[in-house]
Amino acid sequence: MLTEGLGKDTVLTLLMRLVKDEGVHQKPEGEEYYFPADTFAKVVKGIVVAENMDDAAKVTWVEKYVDVYEDVRYSFFTAIK
Repeated sequence: MLTEGLGKDTVLTLLMRLVKDEGVHQKPEGEEYYFPADTFAKVVKGIVVAENMDDAAKVTWVEKYVDVYEDVRYSFFTAIK
């Protein structure tokens, strides 16, 4: 598997960078802001259903992203409903 050598925190950070970059580079013309909710929802689903991810990694991710950024927090709760 590709992620065997990477720590869970590194993988989650890379996934969030992809979400951020999609928001920057796929922003519709004329829009000031775009949040890639579909991509982010897939990340959230992967985190929630991951059997090999310990609770500490999930808590770290929440503290690093969900607790810090309002758009991530809103999209997180939208994705898990």
